[in-house]
Amino acid sequence: MEKFELLDNEDWSGYSFHIFLEKEFFEIEFAPITIFYGDNGSGKSTLLNIITETINKDKKVISRRKPLVKSDYFDMYTTKCKYYLENNIPLGSKIIFSEDIFENILSKRIENQEKNNQRKELEKQYMQYNIILLTILL
Repeated sequence: MEKFELLDNEDWSGYSFHIFLEKEFFEIEFAPITIFYGDNGSGKSTLLNIITETINKDKKVISRRKPLVKSDYFDMYTTKCKYYLENNIPLGSKIIFSEDIFENILSKRIENQEKNNQRKELEKQYMQYNIILLTILL
């Protein structure tokens, strides 16, 4: 199990600093798959970004699909975070956001539409070929 912890007795007044303090959220114990859920704006993505960037400062082991757009405050925040690993993070570990899943679904939909269009075109060509062949044979 991995633990991720925010340090006590610090100035946490700026954005992202206060999100988890207000919820008295200081420590996370991870399972092999851990899911964060909550309302829009509850801090799920911020939390995932903080965890990933804090761990990746020491060792680039967690990949992401898109680069993180962040402010100077974000880096200030992650320098105040610490983590403990009881086991190594497996190589190839990824951070996955809901938008990554939706992008993948849309991408697969477009791929499937293209394949369907190609199939329809092949059917059309086949039918035209059969009509020409029948015309020649008759």
